[in-house]
Amino acid sequence: MRRPLDVPKPARVALAQLLANWRPDDFELRILGDTVVGSERSKAEVVAADKLVLQGYGRPYSEAGKPTGTYYKYSGAETLPSWAPSEGTSVE
Repeated sequence: MRRPLDVPKPARVALAQLLANWRPDDFELRILGDTVVGSERSKAEVVAADKLVLQGYGRPYSEAGKPTGTYYKYSGAETLPSWAPSEGTSVE
């Protein structure tokens, strides 16, 4: 079996494009260097907007951009018992 680096770069690029799970028409804009293709907005504005969209994907954020959600802050002081006794010991 050939290692990936043994394959010529054009073939690796073609394979990556073939196996990609997205299409260029899935996107509204493209950023090439410092230029935003398809919009008059600056690169910083587009990146900031994308950051907010991706940031809210896994964790809920309020409209003000602050993280929301809850966590349990009263954990017990007791430690969990060991699940299986070691050899030569007994469970009481």
